[in-house]
Amino acid sequence: MSGPVISPQVPQNHREAKATAKAAKAYAKAQRPWFKKKRFIGLGLLAILVVIIVATNSSGSKTQSGTAPGAAATATKAAPPAAATGKALPIQNGDWRLDSIRIKDDGLGDFSGVARVTYTGDDSKGGSNLFTLTVFKSGKDVAALTGSANTVAPGTQVTVEFISSEKFVTGPYTYDFQNDL
Repeated sequence: MSGPVISPQVPQNHREAKATAKAAKAYAKAQRPWFKKKRFIGLGLLAILVVIIVATNSSGSKTQSGTAPGAAATATKAAPPAAATGKALPIQNGDWRLDSIRIKDDGLGDFSGVARVTYTGDDSKGGSNLFTLTVFKSGKDVAALTGSANTVAPGTQVTVEFISSEKFVTGPYTYDFQNDL
């Protein structure tokens, strides 16, 4: 009356059990969504890396006269300090004196500078200050750079790094120096 009873296949030996497990793993892998597959993850990471590199390198700044920013900075470093708004260096402002300045391209297309500044005040605890260096080219204001010095003893000369976000323009320059505190 009844036909043969069909029971679920149970592996008979080790080889069949291994083959069944391998088939189950392959089926699960085939059913995975496309975005969870390893090959797409690698391609996605590569695409993100390319986008980051392109975004970093396309800052929108263009070199002037076909020269690289490093070449412009080298040429600017060799230039002697310019007169400051009609006065030669050093420039005194309050208890601070700007002795020398070297303006250059910061490598990102913006102004930067290195200056030697002397604290001429008499505070025995030392002087601390913020500075603004205004850069002029042909009488026109082209950049405002900021720098600072902390706990400088009276009569001591320090090196101050100046930074700006204004786009670099080649010199010659004149300067105005102000201590802000």
